[in-house]
Amino acid sequence: MPGKTILENIEDNIRDSRKVLFMLSEDFFKSSYCMRELDTSIRKLKKTKTRCVVPILLRECEKLLPTDIKDLTYLDARSMNEKELIKITCDILGKPLRDFDSSSTVSSSEPEV
Repeated sequence: MPGKTILENIEDNIRDSRKVLFMLSEDFFKSSYCMRELDTSIRKLKKTKTRCVVPILLRECEKLLPTDIKDLTYLDARSMNEKELIKITCDILGKPLRDFDSSSTVSSSEPEV
């Protein structure tokens, strides 16, 4: 939403989401934005007691997992190729694979403030 801070938009969108997928890697845990998203999602998980948080392990980082998500079952995607990961992500979200726009890209860097 224009006019809101990035963090306000992150929190609003997580609050309005049915599921939040986290692509876990060492880089994820180095990002203050990712950690804020994770914290907001964990608070939602505890408050609603729903299965709204879906951790997906992309690269080895199990030693960095916070206590709150260590107890959650995660998808181990370390050996998956990109197509397999896209398919299973679509399955988790209940979104048909044909709806996936392969020209979309996701930045792993933090947004500029």
